[in-house]
This record gives sequence, C-alpha cells and structure tokens, in this order.
Amino acid sequence: MATGRGLNNTALVVLGMIAAGRRNGYEISRTVGVSTRFFWPASVGGIYPELRRLEDAGLLEAEDDPRGEAIRHSYALTPAGRAALRDWLADDALGHFEMRNEDLLRLFFAAELDVDGQVAILRKLRAGHEAQLEQLESGARPAAERGAGPNRLLVLDYGIALHRSAAEWCRQAEARLLGR
Repeated sequence: MATGRGLNNTALVVLGMIAAGRRNGYEISRTVGVSTRFFWPASVGGIYPELRRLEDAGLLEAEDDPRGEAIRHSYALTPAGRAALRDWLADDALGHFEMRNEDLLRLFFAAELDVDGQVAILRKLRAGHEAQLEQLESGARPAAERGAGPNRLLVLDYGIALHRSAAEWCRQAEARLLGR
C-alpha cells in the first residue's frame, strides 16, 4: 500500500525506526521483531531494499558501519526524510486498518462442519490470541519498558487489550455454539 507521499508499509517502519536514532538494517529487523510486527507488517527481506530506495530518494543517508569482516551501513534521516515522516505523522486522513486472520476465515465458512468442528476452530482462534497476548506481555512489554516513550507503551497496551478482548469473545462464542 502506498501513501499519498509514495511511502509504503516498509518505508514507514524504516523511517520511524531510524528517527529514534542511527541504525543498520539488522537493528531495524530485530526491533521490528519485538514491536511493530504485532500490528504493522514489514518483511525482513523488504527492509534492506527499502533502505537503499529511501537513500536513493534522499530520505536517508548511509554511513559505513563495519563490524568485523562484514560490510554494514548505518542510516540516519536526512532533513527531507524527517519532513516526510512528520508529514505522514501529521496526516489527518483515516489510517488504513486491515485484519487478516485465517482461523477467523475458517470460522466464517464453518457451516460445513458440525458444532464440534466449529468449536475446535474457535478454540484454535482463542489459543492464537492467548499466544499473542503472552508474547506481548512477556516479550514485548519488557522490551518496550526499557527506554520506550509513553506512546509505544500505549500501542502495546492497545495490543494487549485487543487480544484479551478477542480471547474473551472466543469463549463467549464457544458458549453460544454449545447452547450454554
């Protein structure tokens, strides 16, 4: 998805991560793995090409950052990159929301199954939300609390509340299907 400014999903993540301080591709990938991946996709394989694209567009500047024999670059925002990020942050258009959940799609078509099969899908759906909740509470929360600003903790709390609510909805839907 491209925004009106030509920034795709990965570009938005990269610019935001680098705004927090000079970083290399590995550091961005690692940070995405414990933060934004829970609500905004950015493929690890897409980060490196995006870094080059943003540098070519004048939004990032690279600096050699060798680590042993490996050739690495760390990146910082240029004034144009910071302006593009701030422009996107201040955009008053309603943000894009998309949810893709294969188990929810299964439930949508589950009339083909008996009640036990439908309940099994709900239980799997609930288990997925509970697993995400556990990841957020045990992995992402400690990472976010180490130096994160209140805005990042707010987003984390949103994710926790969302998965808690979804797991509870699954319990209630199971009871409805079972006639309780």
